[in-house]
Amino acid sequence: MPPIIFIVPGLWEGPQAFKPLQQTLEASGLTVHICALPSTGTTASQGLTVKHDRAAITQDLARVVERAGQDGVVVFLHSAGGFLCCDAMKDLTANAFDAANKKGG
Repeated sequence: MPPIIFIVPGLWEGPQAFKPLQQTLEASGLTVHICALPSTGTTASQGLTVKHDRAAITQDLARVVERAGQDGVVVFLHSAGGFLCCDAMKDLTANAFDAANKKGG
């Protein structure tokens, strides 16, 4: 199986901006997950911050990595999604999984 594609949008557009890309990739047989950032997008953040965004990425990415197993995950990071996702990825690498005797990463 091919790896799962995990997309993290930037601070302004939200997941909707990547729906056409998701549809194209899924039509090619790939599995795509777009992470929603709670403090971003088109509505007011209601007191949410990038800490909440990082937590959402960590939670979503951990589930996707577990689901992907040995097939792996390709992470596509747009704009601020890049720096927000760096912390989330550190414990989900293949090396981290090997050290924890888990498959995947």
